[in-house]
Amino acid sequence: MNTSTLTVEDKNIEIAKNAANDAAADGAGITVDSGDGNKTWNWIDSTDSWTSSEHINLATGKGYKLNGTTVLSGTTLGSSIVTSSLTTLGTITTGEWNGTAIANNYLANSTVSFGGVSVALGAADATPAFNLSDATGYQFSSLTGITTDIVGDATPQLGGNLDANSKDISGVNNLNVSGVSTFASDVNATDIIKGYKYTAAPYGSTTTITVTVASKTAAHRYNGTGSSLGYVFDGLESPFITLTPGRTYKFDQADNSNSSHQIKFYLEADKTTLYEGGVTYNGTAGSAGAYTQIVVGDETPTVLHYMCVNHGYMGNSAQVNSNVVNTNYDATLRGNLNVSGIATATTFSGSGANLTNLPAANITGTLPAISGVNLTGVVTSITAGSNITLTGGPAGAITIAASGGGGGGGDTVSIESSATDILSVSSGAISADDAGADKLVFWDDSAGKLTYLTVGSNLTVTNTTIAASGGGGGGGGGSNGFAVIAGMIF
Repeated sequence: MNTSTLTVEDKNIEIAKNAANDAAADGAGITVDSGDGNKTWNWIDSTDSWTSSEHINLATGKGYKLNGTTVLSGTTLGSSIVTSSLTTLGTITTGEWNGTAIANNYLANSTVSFGGVSVALGAADATPAFNLSDATGYQFSSLTGITTDIVGDATPQLGGNLDANSKDISGVNNLNVSGVSTFASDVNATDIIKGYKYTAAPYGSTTTITVTVASKTAAHRYNGTGSSLGYVFDGLESPFITLTPGRTYKFDQADNSNSSHQIKFYLEADKTTLYEGGVTYNGTAGSAGAYTQIVVGDETPTVLHYMCVNHGYMGNSAQVNSNVVNTNYDATLRGNLNVSGIATATTFSGSGANLTNLPAANITGTLPAISGVNLTGVVTSITAGSNITLTGGPAGAITIAASGGGGGGGDTVSIESSATDILSVSSGAISADDAGADKLVFWDDSAGKLTYLTVGSNLTVTNTTIAASGGGGGGGGGSNGFAVIAGMIF
């Protein structure tokens, strides 16, 4: 039969008809005679299978089936394939392991990396030292630098240092540290810091505070008062700051928001008194290199106010922990005041009834004129004793000097009406510096000072009696007497 196309209407073609067995049918099949080599589809008895000498190319959408189940298609290995003797695979880009754990000896490395986290594997038991079974929902891909073992139990432990790689650690309830905690940046505590023994700051170092200026918010101590702008220190709005004696603090005002807002220090928030002890200024606020700097010492006022030199209430206060009182505010002492040095004041107010033990040698200078109109609680009598001295100033003042011990024999009282006219009482006797004329000393209210009358024809003094005669006020010609006792006139 020689034809290019053979059409057979029968449904079945039998080959090796009447072969006694498979061996007898061996080699039966179809052969395509080709000059490039025959293409065969034959029954091979030794393999008990049909054998093709060429590729088998299935149409799109078709696959190989076993017992009615597709086991292989153009893109999928059938789900019924659960066992394989494959020893080499290409790159598996996706997939899911759902079977026996892989033993360590089948791994190329002793560690496995999970999103950058290096995990050391266990030994012969093939149990990883890092247990990830409870890690559901955690983004381990963001962790790097962990190379030590982590025990996967209720109290995880680190075998070495923990490097957070500049990431935040949040959700921590209590953190117990038995050693030293070192922070290279700020510690932002929003609640109480308690239980510490003391705080320590190194001597002599310089702390730089970066200053900017921004609109005030409700967080500013003086919000609604003065300027609408306020200072911001290292991102914190005008804080109350604590400084340490022996250290230098530089307030860096190079940022251009500081223009016209140079920081200076004052004793009051309203800038009444400028303080510049240990303070230096550099440049113009708002330009490169500009700063205000203060060296805190033992005599720096305990509280200073940092404020803008041009605008009100932009800043806050600084506590400097010094050992000095330097303030313009009123001070109230409810106990005793012990002064071993010199007490200097422009005004003393109040009763002097409780002033005791004031040695005359320690009272220096000239006492001012004293008006008794507003004085209360003043002692109205002076008993001559030892070393009592009251020294006056301008003309009309009174000088009382008592020397010697006790009441008689050496006590002297001097009344000064001018630089040269002095009436004195010494040991009960009255004398004046001008012994050539008798004088009667009295207070001249119109002149506001002590003055005197010279005893003459109409005014006589005999022993302890003063007599006035002649024209004078009332009664004329009569004689009026005044008793003089121990130098006091009644």
